Amino acid sequence: MAYIIILAKEDEKELHGKLTIRQSFTWNIPGRSRRNFDEIGPNLTLIFVADDGQKLPIGNKSDMEKVSLAWVGAILSGIHQKSTSLDYRARIKLVRKVSRPVSLADLARVLRKHEERALQVAAMEPSGIYPLAKDMARATLGAVRYLRPEMNELLDFLEVAVNSDSLDLVSPEDQFWREERDAMRTVLRIGQFSTALAGVWRRPTDRDAPYLAGLIRDPTEAALMEHDTRFFDGWAGGKYPQGRCDIQVFTDGARRLEIANVNATPIEGRLGTDLIYYHHGTHSFTLVQYKKLGQAGRPMYVGPNDRLHVQIDRLEAVNMKSRAPDAARDWRLSSDHCFIKLAHWTEEDSAGDAAPTNGLILPVTYIRLLLRDSATATRGEGRNLGYEQVERYLTNSQFIELVQDGFIGSVGVDVETLRNIVDERVEQGQGTLVAIEASDETPSERRRRNHSRSA
Repeated sequence: MAYIIILAKEDEKELHGKLTIRQSFTWNIPGRSRRNFDEIGPNLTLIFVADDGQKLPIGNKSDMEKVSLAWVGAILSGIHQKSTSLDYRARIKLVRKVSRPVSLADLARVLRKHEERALQVAAMEPSGIYPLAKDMARATLGAVRYLRPEMNELLDFLEVAVNSDSLDLVSPEDQFWREERDAMRTVLRIGQFSTALAGVWRRPTDRDAPYLAGLIRDPTEAALMEHDTRFFDGWAGGKYPQGRCDIQVFTDGARRLEIANVNATPIEGRLGTDLIYYHHGTHSFTLVQYKKLGQAGRPMYVGPNDRLHVQIDRLEAVNMKSRAPDAARDWRLSSDHCFIKLAHWTEEDSAGDAAPTNGLILPVTYIRLLLRDSATATRGEGRNLGYEQVERYLTNSQFIELVQDGFIGSVGVDVETLRNIVDERVEQGQGTLVAIEASDETPSERRRRNHSRSA
C-alpha cells in the first residue's frame, strides 16, 4: 500500500521548514475518512502539490495537469487518533524533494484505464490524503519509476524504510543490534538529526557485524551521509583487525555527527554495548552501558559475584578521565558522566518507532549506593534493580536534554583521550557505538537550537 497526499500551494509554503529542514510533518485525517485506512502499517507516501490558484480537491481530468508529485516520504508507524478530537493524524517522515516533478496527468497516461480512474478518485479525496490499495500502489510507483528513473534509488531507500527487518528478543545478535540501534537513536536525538534514519536497515549476513553494517545509505544530498570522516580516519581500515568498524556521517550543513559502530568481539564473547557521545566544542563525553531488565519489566538480579561489579569498577575508572571545571561553561551537575541503562525491551519491534526504548538510566555512583540500599535487597545476598526498587532514575527525555545542555558529561577530554577510552572498552569485550558532534556553535546558540520548536 502507499499513501497519496495532495497539498495546496499555500500548504507547501506553510510547511516549508518542516519539509526541507525537519524533513517530517503531520497531516490531519478527519474521523469521517478513517474508514479508508483499514491497513495502517508503514507505507511509502507520494506528496503532490497543486499549482498556485488551483482549488482542491480536484474535480476533473484537466485539473490533474496542475497537480505534480513534488515530494516523497514515508509513514513509518500507525495512524493515531488525536487525544482531543475524533480526528486522526499521520506523521510523514524522511521527506525528500523530487528534483523533476511529474504531474498526475502524466502518471495517468502510463496507467491502465481503471488505474487512471482510481488515481483520480484518490486526488478527489477532500481530506487531502488517500491510501492506495496494494495493486494500485504498485502500478503508481511503477509509473513514477518509468517516468523518473533517477528516483529509483530514493524509492528503494524509502521502501526499505517501510519494510525494515524486525529484531527479536531471542537471538543474541538481535539483542546486540537492538542495543546498538537504540544507542544510534539516542545520539541522533541528542544531535537533533532525524532518528528515522536509524531504522532504514537490512539484517547483515555476518551475525557479528555492527548494526551500522546493515544501515541503508540515504541517496539524497539533503541527508548527506558521507564516506569521509575527520575524527575516525583509519578506524574502518584495520583499526580493529579482530572485528570491524562501520562509520556513518550526518550533517545539516552547519554541524557534523560522525558515528562509529565497533564490534571487535564475536557474539559469544561480547559483554554488552556502550553508547559514547562526544561533543567536540566542549570536549565533553557521556557514556551509557546497556543492561537488560527481565521480561515484562521485571528487575535485573545482581548476584554477589556478578560481573556488573567489575563493570562498575571500570566505568568509575573512565569517570576519572574528567578534569575539574575551571570555567563556568565546564560546570556539571555531577562528576558522573558514565551511566548504565536498564533497558525495558518489549516483544514489539517497530523500526519506524524512532524513540529510544524505555528504561532506567542510572549514574554509576548512584548504582553503587543502590546496591547497598535496603530497597534493592533480596532474601539472599543478591540485589534487584528495577522499577519497583529504584525510586528515582533518568528517563530518555531527561537524559537527552541534560546532555544537550551540557549539564552532564566529562570536562576537558580531547579526541585522543576519547580514542584511548574507546580502545579500552573494545579490548574489554564491549561493543561500542561512539558519536562525535562538531560545529562552530557557541553554548548559547546550541541551547537556543535545542530548545527551539521552530525549524
